[in-house]
Amino acid sequence: MEIKNSTIREVLFSDEFVSYFENLDERTRDKYAYVIEIIRTQYVISEKFIKMILDDKKLAKLKNSDKMLSKYYGEIGSIKRIEFEAKAKAWYYAELLKEVRKKEKVTQQELAEKIGKKREYVALLEKGETDMQLSTFISITEALGLQLSIV
Repeated sequence: MEIKNSTIREVLFSDEFVSYFENLDERTRDKYAYVIEIIRTQYVISEKFIKMILDDKKLAKLKNSDKMLSKYYGEIGSIKRIEFEAKAKAWYYAELLKEVRKKEKVTQQELAEKIGKKREYVALLEKGETDMQLSTFISITEALGLQLSIV
Protein backbone atom coordinates (compact mmCIF):
# COMPACT_ATOMS: atom_id res chain seq x y z
CA MET A 1 0.00 0.00 0.00
CA GLU A 2 1.48 3.33 -1.01
CA ILE A 3 0.91 6.39 1.12
CA LYS A 4 -0.08 8.51 -1.85
CA ASN A 5 -2.84 6.04 -2.83
CA SER A 6 -4.50 5.89 0.57
CA THR A 7 -4.78 8.12 3.58
CA ILE A 8 -2.93 7.41 6.79
CA ARG A 9 -6.30 7.10 8.47
CA GLU A 10 -7.27 4.26 6.11
CA VAL A 11 -4.05 2.43 6.89
CA LEU A 12 -4.19 2.87 10.67
CA PHE A 13 -7.86 1.93 10.85
CA SER A 14 -7.65 -1.08 8.54
CA ASP A 15 -8.62 -4.55 9.76
CA GLU A 16 -5.06 -5.83 9.38
CA PHE A 17 -3.59 -3.64 12.13
CA VAL A 18 -4.75 -5.56 15.22
CA SER A 19 -2.95 -8.86 14.58
CA TYR A 20 0.23 -7.08 13.46
CA PHE A 21 0.18 -4.92 16.58
CA GLU A 22 -0.55 -7.80 18.95
CA ASN A 23 2.47 -9.74 17.64
CA LEU A 24 4.88 -6.94 18.60
CA ASP A 25 6.83 -7.09 21.85
CA GLU A 26 5.44 -4.84 24.59
CA ARG A 27 8.10 -2.11 24.30
CA THR A 28 7.72 -1.87 20.51
CA ARG A 29 3.93 -1.99 20.85
CA ASP A 30 4.04 0.94 23.29
CA LYS A 31 6.24 2.98 20.94
CA TYR A 32 3.87 2.27 18.03
CA ALA A 33 0.91 3.11 20.23
CA TYR A 34 2.45 6.45 21.22
CA VAL A 35 3.00 7.40 17.62
CA ILE A 36 -0.42 6.15 16.53
CA GLU A 37 -2.12 8.10 19.29
CA ILE A 38 -0.38 11.25 18.17
CA ILE A 39 -1.36 10.57 14.57
CA ARG A 40 -4.93 9.80 15.61
CA THR A 41 -5.26 13.12 17.40
CA GLN A 42 -3.84 15.21 14.57
CA TYR A 43 -5.90 16.35 11.60
CA VAL A 44 -3.06 16.85 9.15
CA ILE A 45 -0.02 14.60 9.02
CA SER A 46 2.61 15.12 6.36
CA GLU A 47 3.64 12.18 4.21
CA LYS A 48 7.27 12.97 5.02
CA PHE A 49 6.60 12.56 8.77
CA ILE A 50 4.82 9.24 8.27
CA LYS A 51 7.55 7.90 5.97
CA MET A 52 10.11 8.85 8.61
CA ILE A 53 8.32 6.71 11.22
CA LEU A 54 7.09 3.77 9.17
CA ASP A 55 8.18 2.44 5.83
CA ASP A 56 5.69 1.37 3.14
CA LYS A 57 6.06 -2.33 4.02
CA LYS A 58 5.15 -1.65 7.65
CA LEU A 59 2.26 0.57 6.62
CA ALA A 60 0.85 -2.22 4.49
CA LYS A 61 0.76 -4.49 7.58
CA LEU A 62 -1.05 -2.03 9.88
CA LYS A 63 -4.45 -2.86 11.36
CA ASN A 64 -7.26 -1.19 13.32
CA SER A 65 -5.65 1.29 15.70
CA ASP A 66 -8.81 2.58 17.36
CA LYS A 67 -9.78 -0.89 18.64
CA MET A 68 -6.18 -1.58 19.61
CA LEU A 69 -5.83 1.63 21.61
CA SER A 70 -9.14 0.97 23.39
CA LYS A 71 -8.12 -2.61 24.16
CA TYR A 72 -4.73 -1.75 25.64
CA TYR A 73 -5.30 1.76 26.98
CA GLY A 74 -9.03 2.03 27.66
CA GLU A 75 -11.82 3.91 25.98
CA ILE A 76 -11.39 7.58 25.05
CA GLY A 77 -11.88 9.68 28.17
CA SER A 78 -11.01 6.90 30.63
CA ILE A 79 -8.32 7.60 33.22
CA LYS A 80 -6.03 4.97 31.72
CA ARG A 81 -6.43 6.47 28.22
CA ILE A 82 -5.86 10.03 29.47
CA GLU A 83 -2.66 8.90 31.23
CA PHE A 84 -1.57 7.09 28.08
CA GLU A 85 -2.22 10.15 25.90
CA ALA A 86 -0.19 12.34 28.26
CA LYS A 87 2.69 9.84 28.16
CA ALA A 88 2.42 9.61 24.37
CA LYS A 89 2.73 13.37 24.01
CA ALA A 90 5.68 13.49 26.42
CA TRP A 91 7.43 10.76 24.41
CA TYR A 92 6.68 12.60 21.18
CA TYR A 93 8.23 15.85 22.41
CA ALA A 94 11.26 13.96 23.76
CA GLU A 95 11.67 12.42 20.28
CA LEU A 96 11.56 15.87 18.69
CA LEU A 97 14.21 17.16 21.07
CA LYS A 98 16.39 14.09 20.45
CA GLU A 99 16.22 14.69 16.69
CA VAL A 100 17.29 18.32 17.15
CA ARG A 101 20.09 17.25 19.52
CA LYS A 102 21.41 14.81 16.94
CA LYS A 103 21.04 17.32 14.11
CA GLU A 104 23.04 19.85 16.11
CA LYS A 105 25.64 17.14 16.82
CA VAL A 106 25.27 17.53 20.58
CA THR A 107 25.94 14.42 22.65
CA GLN A 108 23.71 13.34 25.52
CA GLN A 109 26.60 14.15 27.87
CA GLU A 110 27.00 17.68 26.48
CA LEU A 111 23.27 18.32 26.72
CA ALA A 112 23.17 16.96 30.26
CA GLU A 113 25.99 19.29 31.31
CA LYS A 114 24.21 22.29 29.73
CA ILE A 115 20.99 21.61 31.63
CA GLY A 116 22.57 20.48 34.92
CA LYS A 117 21.39 16.85 34.72
CA LYS A 118 23.09 13.47 34.36
CA ARG A 119 23.57 11.86 30.96
CA GLU A 120 21.54 8.87 32.15
CA TYR A 121 18.55 11.15 32.73
CA VAL A 122 18.76 12.50 29.17
CA ALA A 123 18.95 8.90 27.90
CA LEU A 124 15.85 7.93 29.90
CA LEU A 125 13.98 10.93 28.51
CA GLU A 126 14.91 10.04 24.95
CA LYS A 127 13.81 6.43 25.45
CA GLY A 128 10.48 7.59 26.84
CA GLU A 129 11.19 5.84 30.13
CA THR A 130 10.73 8.94 32.28
CA ASP A 131 8.69 12.08 32.02
CA MET A 132 10.17 15.56 32.06
CA GLN A 133 9.06 18.63 33.94
CA LEU A 134 8.21 21.78 32.00
CA SER A 135 11.30 23.48 33.42
CA THR A 136 13.49 20.67 32.04
CA PHE A 137 11.77 20.88 28.65
CA ILE A 138 12.46 24.62 28.53
CA SER A 139 16.09 24.10 29.63
CA ILE A 140 16.62 21.54 26.88
CA THR A 141 15.08 23.73 24.19
CA GLU A 142 17.26 26.65 25.25
CA ALA A 143 20.39 24.47 25.38
CA LEU A 144 19.64 23.34 21.81
CA GLY A 145 19.09 26.91 20.61
CA LEU A 146 15.34 26.51 20.07
CA GLN A 147 12.76 29.15 20.82
CA LEU A 148 9.35 28.32 22.25
CA SER A 149 6.28 30.27 21.31
CA ILE A 150 2.67 29.90 22.29
CA VAL A 151 0.34 30.22 19.37
